[in-house]
Amino acid sequence: MDIKKLSPEVRQIWRVAKVVQGVMGFTMGLYMYTYGPLFYEKLTQASNPKLGMTLATLWFGIHLALIAFLEVPTGAIGDAIGRKWTVVWSFVCKMLFFVLFTFIPFLNSISMILTFGILANIAFGFAYTFFSGTFTAWCVDSLREKAPDIGYEHLLSRAYTYNFIAQIFGGVIGVTLYLRHISYVGFLLAAVICVYCVAFCLGEMEEVKNLKFLEHKQVSLSVITKRIGEILGVGFQVFRQSPVILTLVLVFASYMFVLNIVDYLWPVYLTTRIPENVRTVCWIGLVVATLLVSMLGSHTLTVWTRRWHKKNNAKTHNVVLRRWFIGTCLFSALPILVLSWLTSHGLDAFWYFVFAVLAVEFAYGVIAPCSETLINNYIPENHSQERATIMSYGSMIRSVLVMLLAIPSGGSSGEKTTVGWAIPAFLLLATTVVGHFILKKAQTKMPEASKEVVTIPAPTDE
Repeated sequence: MDIKKLSPEVRQIWRVAKVVQGVMGFTMGLYMYTYGPLFYEKLTQASNPKLGMTLATLWFGIHLALIAFLEVPTGAIGDAIGRKWTVVWSFVCKMLFFVLFTFIPFLNSISMILTFGILANIAFGFAYTFFSGTFTAWCVDSLREKAPDIGYEHLLSRAYTYNFIAQIFGGVIGVTLYLRHISYVGFLLAAVICVYCVAFCLGEMEEVKNLKFLEHKQVSLSVITKRIGEILGVGFQVFRQSPVILTLVLVFASYMFVLNIVDYLWPVYLTTRIPENVRTVCWIGLVVATLLVSMLGSHTLTVWTRRWHKKNNAKTHNVVLRRWFIGTCLFSALPILVLSWLTSHGLDAFWYFVFAVLAVEFAYGVIAPCSETLINNYIPENHSQERATIMSYGSMIRSVLVMLLAIPSGGSSGEKTTVGWAIPAFLLLATTVVGHFILKKAQTKMPEASKEVVTIPAPTDE
């Protein structure tokens, strides 16, 4: 897709998607690969390794519990008052998260570390849930309004690429600052960038005009509460009555459970296994490798679908994307189960650990665009108003799983953390196998759904 040949309105949508996802990726890189080790290190220094690991995973469970509690209501807020303002508030809250996390490297008591950590959790919970589902809904509905003939997969796929590239730079900077014991500099930098993104979104994002949002003069607590309640009710009915959407969300939530546990804890495991003199190279190398394989996964999917289109002279069927989705979930679950078994039997599994982590990250490049594409394709056109709410259910379910199973999934210590990863991996394996049969049966009964078409172009194409 040649962006230069599109109308100015469509190019503006693309510009917003590119900048916002780039900022999300860069700021994510600044904290994603260090906040787990930082929290574990500070808590261990204030207590002992076993208690430190328990408190670190408990904190992560609280982190996801807040997201689970806030996910669907904040999605409904985006559907009620408008996606633009919800995204703006997301970056305001994210800025507060980074400011609060800046203090943690200077704290030495468990009570203060947990206090600032929980306050940061609250800010992050609002930041994540205001953005999750809502920004994708804005992209999808903006394109449908201004360029209905353009598949939104073009926009989402390319935006993911910018996110991954920005994460590489942010991750390298974040890990380098952490290993130099000045991680707070990265958190402050992220806070400043979030302020910039607030100004950018206020100036560049335009609300979708063919959807009905509350006007500023209508906004009051009672009106907003009533409207949110209506959207929640309708969104839940759509979610509950569609076996395809429900199954896709459950499988995707199970995968994200695996991804979140692995992303949070692999740096902790790495710091316990790698000598300090080579830690910087190994850590930065694995950060870059995880993001590169994510991009490779997305690109592999696009190349395959492009060849399929050329051979069959038709766009890719939803049923084909389903097979990619299910197959890649299995590809990410099985290596983690084997890694857990190896660690539990006391075997040296470091290089297999690297392979298992890369398998999960590769799967993300395929699963993320596949799931968002499929879920949005099955959301009825007359329920576009509730799109952000419906998409929020997947993140909510993922957060509930982590909240309930974070501590056992974390293992007993940094060295043994991969043993606990068997819990999310087995759950993903079970939901994927069951989900495969449910999706296949549902799509057999709905031949028109199976024949719906989508296209996911290569992330490197303009």
